[in-house]
Amino acid sequence: MAISIVKQLEDLKKTFSKQIDKLIASNSIVASAAGEDTEDEPEVVALTPLQKKQAELAKLLEKIEGGKSKIPDKDQEKKVKLEEDIQKLETKEADKAKPKPVKVAAKKVVVETAAKVEAKAEANVVRITPAITTNLKKAYEEAGVEWLDDKKKTYGDGFKGYANALSDKEYEKLTVEGHMSFYANSLKPLEAAPAAAGGGPMKVLTVTELAKLDKSKKLVQVSAGVFKHKTTGELLMGPAEDDEEEFADFEFDDGKYIVGTNSHRVYKTGEGAPDKFVGFRDEEGKGIGSW
Repeated sequence: MAISIVKQLEDLKKTFSKQIDKLIASNSIVASAAGEDTEDEPEVVALTPLQKKQAELAKLLEKIEGGKSKIPDKDQEKKVKLEEDIQKLETKEADKAKPKPVKVAAKKVVVETAAKVEAKAEANVVRITPAITTNLKKAYEEAGVEWLDDKKKTYGDGFKGYANALSDKEYEKLTVEGHMSFYANSLKPLEAAPAAAGGGPMKVLTVTELAKLDKSKKLVQVSAGVFKHKTTGELLMGPAEDDEEEFADFEFDDGKYIVGTNSHRVYKTGEGAPDKFVGFRDEEGKGIGSW
């Protein structure tokens, strides 16, 4: 035990002595650079917290080794505490000496997945431009459908959803203006509908008549609820919405729908989005065309 304390004391004295010499030398260099006479005036060396603890421990070890300790138990506890404090201060100084990592601002890189790029490429209507809005308003007016300028974004989003729900083949059958005409006419009674682009006047049939032609495979779907007769080339549409009719909820494959009890018009519903007209359902509950 005594040998261990002596060795510890000697090691501590050597370490402490080296640090004092360094501080004195450093202060001497500074004083010389300032033109001061370092031999005439003794330098006052300011000890660091670590050096103070080391000096205190050195005195305590010398006291214990010399048998001058009046309360050995307390001095041993103090010795352990000083050793712990010194270890913490050494760790702290070692951490300060470590080079700090250089922070580099990371550049935000936007990477579009192949799926997103493909979706953009396949969209029939990517965005509603001012030109599309102007033409859509014209289609609404020609179809006799109310147009409110403060709702033009809602109207545009509705047409965009309708257009992008069509397959490539369905979309290519008409011009953009033609699709606007069909979309606008699907929102209002069509008895007085104008001639549609690429075909004759729109003809309105009952759901029973539409269902019969659909079962006999004589219809080609042009857009939501709009068909072309394979033989006559006529453009056909089911009945308009009845303002006084009620709607029944039902679910089908990919979502929730409502159907008019009189007109049999079917709308797809969604949270935060307007109901979207998708077509008709016959009296037996079977869809006419594809939707």
